[in-house]
Amino acid sequence: QIDGNKVRSLDALATLANLPGGDDTSRAARSFAEVMAVCHTVIVENDKKTGEIIYQAESPDEEALVTGAKRVGWMYTDKTPSSVVVRLNGEDLNYNVL
Repeated sequence: QIDGNKVRSLDALATLANLPGGDDTSRAARSFAEVMAVCHTVIVENDKKTGEIIYQAESPDEEALVTGAKRVGWMYTDKTPSSVVVRLNGEDLNYNVL
């Protein structure tokens, strides 16, 4: 909830997911967006003409999760055998693959 109202939009989720620290709701939104951006098997490709990132997913569900994370500010940008890179507020965050 935000100010007593239920969160009903991606804009509200994006606001909550990008707040540093915050209350339990903000931390939950941040964790939700982080998991959507990191926990998947999607491959990143770059469109050579536009430079735009294109996601190649094994299923429409996985593509939807990664695209949803991007829409709330957590953009999956790269994956290697040992790490996943997500851009948040212009900063690249590196996650080790276990």
